[in-house]
Amino acid sequence: MTIFEHVAKFMAFRYYEAAPLQKLSFLPNVWNFLVDILLMHVSFATIQLIGFIVLFTYYFAELIHFYCLRDHDKESEEKEQNEIAKKQLEGKLKDDSIGRIGASNPLH
Repeated sequence: MTIFEHVAKFMAFRYYEAAPLQKLSFLPNVWNFLVDILLMHVSFATIQLIGFIVLFTYYFAELIHFYCLRDHDKESEEKEQNEIAKKQLEGKLKDDSIGRIGASNPLH
C-alpha cells in the first residue's frame, strides 16, 4: 500500500503544482483507514470511530471547498484575461482610428 501512495504522490507532484496539493495531504489517511476497515477487518473502539467520523467530515468539507475554490479561481482568471484582451483591442482600435484621422487630414 505504501508503494502505491508514493507513486501516486510522485505523479501528482509531477503533473500539478505543489501548493494546491497540500490541501489534499489528508487523503492517504483516508485510504489507510478504508483499507484497514474493508480489507484488513480491523476493529476500532467507539471513540476512535467517532474521531474518524469527525475527521472525515472535516476532510470532506475541505475537499468540497478545494474544488469550489479551484473552479472560482479559474473563472476569475478567465475574466481577468478577457478584460485585458478587451482593453488591448480597444487600445488598438483607438490607435488605428487616430492614425486614419491623421492620415486623412492634410493639415497635420
